[in-house]
Amino acid sequence: MASDNHPREGEQDYQAVPEQVQRPSETIPAPVQTLAAYSQERANMNDVMRSLISHRNWLAPLTLFAQNSEETRVVAGMFILSTEAQITPGELWVFTDSEAALRAQAAGALLGAYASGMTGTELFRNVPPDTKTVRVNPGSPREYTWIFQDGGGIEAGKIWADAIALEDSFEQWLQTGKPDKTAFINYRAFLTFDHSSGPVITLPNQSGMLNPAVAFTAPDCADMFLSKLSEEQRTQMRQVTIDGNTLLEKASLLGIDGVIINVFGPGAAYALPFNSISSTH
Repeated sequence: MASDNHPREGEQDYQAVPEQVQRPSETIPAPVQTLAAYSQERANMNDVMRSLISHRNWLAPLTLFAQNSEETRVVAGMFILSTEAQITPGELWVFTDSEAALRAQAAGALLGAYASGMTGTELFRNVPPDTKTVRVNPGSPREYTWIFQDGGGIEAGKIWADAIALEDSFEQWLQTGKPDKTAFINYRAFLTFDHSSGPVITLPNQSGMLNPAVAFTAPDCADMFLSKLSEEQRTQMRQVTIDGNTLLEKASLLGIDGVIINVFGPGAAYALPFNSISSTH
């Protein structure tokens, strides 16, 4: 589910404004720190995707807030960056923080009205269908930017948004003791592993289940699981992408009675016995 777009793709039609003062790292938004780490080969693409989608205070065009809400909503902050907006057709420009937006403004971009407070899951799930390119922090130093493009990158962002939205729901499931069957079966991109000679990998007698499968919401969680195994064990596995509905329907065929999701992280973990949702609607 990683973006297939390198963050250096595409040419800007303006010059990025260099930072005049180095901000302390604690004041730099987490996704910007991750982008910088990626540019220094201290983070990978999955780290970037998780950080961008998990960010909860995106600045986006005010029109995007309006079209994604059926009722009145309160925004965290309003920024009138120019009296008119002139963005390349088919492009969506978003910013991790107000300083990034002001850098684009200082570089000559006519952004119009922006608001802050949009979560990454909302933003990337609701990229307008005619969007060809999503630019993160255009006008900032190159190491603080990222690009999603049509043809795979934007769709990858949507799948990551679905994954993190599902992970975010686990806390409520734990508090209420009532997992959401609809959310589980609607998730389209669980990652599981099959043995080269048999069914899905399981962890017998764990979390109150006889034979739960291991499943993962995102590639970094699957990679974390693989990192705990030997090279010989890894060579015997085949990664499979499966939706929640199919996983539930094929449970008896696979010989599983539930799933342990993201057993080692880094995404939120949840143990789901299928008997806890088999009779819910």
